[in-house]
Amino acid sequence: MDKAIGLNRRDEQEHQEGRDTADEGQNAAGDKAITLGSKYNILVPFKQADAEKICMEPLVYTMSLPGKNTVGKVIESLRAWLRIPDNSAVVLTNVMTMLMNSSLMLDDIEDGSQLRRGAPAAHVKYGLSQTINSTTYVIAKVISEVQTSLRPECAKVLSEELQTLTLGQALDLNWTFHQKCPSVHDYLVMIDNKTGGFFRLILRFMEIEANATPNEQLRHLITLLGRYYQIRDDYQNLASDEYTAKKGFCDDLSEGKFSFPLIHLLEYSPNASTLHDIIFDRRSGNKAEMSEETKSYIITQMNKVGSLQFTRGVLDSLFAAIWEAIERVEEIMGDNTAFKAVCTALKL
Repeated sequence: MDKAIGLNRRDEQEHQEGRDTADEGQNAAGDKAITLGSKYNILVPFKQADAEKICMEPLVYTMSLPGKNTVGKVIESLRAWLRIPDNSAVVLTNVMTMLMNSSLMLDDIEDGSQLRRGAPAAHVKYGLSQTINSTTYVIAKVISEVQTSLRPECAKVLSEELQTLTLGQALDLNWTFHQKCPSVHDYLVMIDNKTGGFFRLILRFMEIEANATPNEQLRHLITLLGRYYQIRDDYQNLASDEYTAKKGFCDDLSEGKFSFPLIHLLEYSPNASTLHDIIFDRRSGNKAEMSEETKSYIITQMNKVGSLQFTRGVLDSLFAAIWEAIERVEEIMGDNTAFKAVCTALKL
């Protein structure tokens, strides 16, 4: 019996030693987990990423490319009619320049443009993902700057016009995707929402900062300026050597965009159906760059139908209407030689 008792005690001792060894293993594992947690600081408080430089690089690059600074010139010229403080002018120029350039970055992605002002577009240099992320950050930065540095009413105006700009872009992209040629009326609606939206946003900001009552004559003038600016760009893209150097030969045709001259061509050419297939037909799945020979053929057809000449005539008529609108506004708000100079610089 004593032998049996001795065996039981030895078993209990060995069992206890096993438990002690297991506990030591668990403690060691716990100590290791604590060490790892301390090593990698997984419980530290929130810290904002130091990545603004990364976010801003595509924008800074785009802004560095040579341009005409139309935004800054329009803002400065309108100060003769809308007397905003100097600090408001600085903030307004900064936010509109950021907004305009971020929009160009998105446009180049959506249109498939490889060049911007004669240099690689931002998404070519930095990639699609980084460029899209940059534009998102810039828009958020613009909203913050407007909320902080301009009058409270400006934030509501910014929200409204950003939505309007996007609606205008939606029309443009939808026509291209579905290869559906818009009417001239619909095209003007797109311009007024998209391109004209930037000029209208500038005007509405300045009206608020100047504490001025909105003037419908002035607003109509800004609408006409937006139309002239876009149709001029459409014309120059197809007819200007300067644009060829900056964007490539007839870049709008490569992108499949329905520009003002192209809408006229597809409406009046007896070969409209064939031309439409040449530009937009993707049934073969061939999305290769349109050859210069094909582009030259389309330009020849435009010249036969008179599409470029018609567009030039529309621009001349628009400019005359802009000048008359300026004179009507001057009768109410005073002379503005600076704004006349900006418009004259844009005239073809």
